[in-house]
Amino acid sequence: MLKTQAGSPDGLTVRVYQKDRRYDLPKALAEVFIEEGWARLAMASRTAKSKPDRKNLDAAPENKAVQKPALKNK
Repeated sequence: MLKTQAGSPDGLTVRVYQKDRRYDLPKALAEVFIEEGWARLAMASRTAKSKPDRKNLDAAPENKAVQKPALKNK
């Protein structure tokens, strides 16, 4: 944002978009902000697209429970 400006992303809710911050906006709202000179298009950062967060999908490790030695009958 080049200027602090109020806008409605959904036509119902009004939000204040602060100067010097980046926002993901609906296309129509972004076009108005850019046309009015209140914002400019920013390129997405590379870190946001590098690797998605994901859990380790490898197989679970084998359970290696400690075995007690067998008792001998006397």
